[in-house]
Amino acid sequence: MSYSEQLEALPYLDAVRSHFFTVLYSRRVLSSFGFLFFPSQVILESIRVYPSVPNTQRVAVHDDIIPLSMPVKGRDGKEITELRIKAGTPLWLRE
Repeated sequence: MSYSEQLEALPYLDAVRSHFFTVLYSRRVLSSFGFLFFPSQVILESIRVYPSVPNTQRVAVHDDIIPLSMPVKGRDGKEITELRIKAGTPLWLRE
């Protein structure tokens, strides 16, 4: 996370901190963890943006065609603009 991103996050951190301590210091501490909506949303978004696992493996369920954003040249010199994927093909997805 860059320094400017950290500065942008400061108002949100204050909101999370105040919400957390409000819920934590209430009398029903154990039953109040369900009320930590804002902090849990921040954590989920952090996991989405910075996943702990950089690769995910999937298997194609059906035949499909994946268009490429930019064409590439194959070994034979022909331009490739799409990938044909057959059902059952393992795919590695990167962030």
